[in-house]
Amino acid sequence: MPQPIYRSLLNQHLALLANLFDHVASPIEAPEKDSFVPYPGLDGSHVQLDIQICQLENFEWEVFHKAHGDLWNLLGPSIRPFGLMANDKGLHLRISEIEDFDRKRSLVFLTADPTAVLDFCRIDTHAYTQKFDSVDDMFEYACSSRFFRPEAYVRDDSRAKNRKRIAQRELYRRFVDIFMPRKSVTTQEDSSAPETREQVLEEALEQFGRWNEYESRVREWRKERKELARKRAMKELRKAQVLGDNAYADAWIDVTQQQATRLQHTPE
Repeated sequence: MPQPIYRSLLNQHLALLANLFDHVASPIEAPEKDSFVPYPGLDGSHVQLDIQICQLENFEWEVFHKAHGDLWNLLGPSIRPFGLMANDKGLHLRISEIEDFDRKRSLVFLTADPTAVLDFCRIDTHAYTQKFDSVDDMFEYACSSRFFRPEAYVRDDSRAKNRKRIAQRELYRRFVDIFMPRKSVTTQEDSSAPETREQVLEEALEQFGRWNEYESRVREWRKERKELARKRAMKELRKAQVLGDNAYADAWIDVTQQQATRLQHTPE
């Protein structure tokens, strides 16, 4: 479908939806998008309209998060090693000591303010509000994050999740297989970029005012783990006592049987 026709239909349907909802928006499309629906001027043609209904408090973030197609699939691997994760609710921090046991409970919500997230990543906020002229422009934008590390995008087919992402995400595959080998030759690491996950943790908690929630979650988790360890120790102690009691009983039975045998063989 030609872009002018697509744009006309989009505006038309946004106007119709505005009669039903207080807030209506369409995320910025991915660059070089060529998968628009067939031109509806032909007989038998239809327009597919995908509608997502969300809570008002998440509206701005969801429009932001879905902008530019797969952009956050590109940004995700760069922030993940630093304990950060963005989903449809906002930007989160993972607590490392909880993460391996309970990934959901390890999340600490930081913010759903798009500008605050871009500022934290040191990404151009104005450029995000504009459609990229090309896919390579979007790739360069993803690389501008202060968290960007080329090693986060090395293709690893040994993990099922990575294989699935490569197979299902054409732009991500193009980024990893074509753009990154070319980019890694010229990329210079930002000297102001954080070096460790701990640095990012402290900066994020301070900037977004989440220290209390983080410390409360850690205390609660450690208390639960301590109680669990106590229960396990008591269980092992009881198990050892039962084994000891059984061993004592078996030994007593053996002695009793031996005494009975000697009595049977004692001459009168």
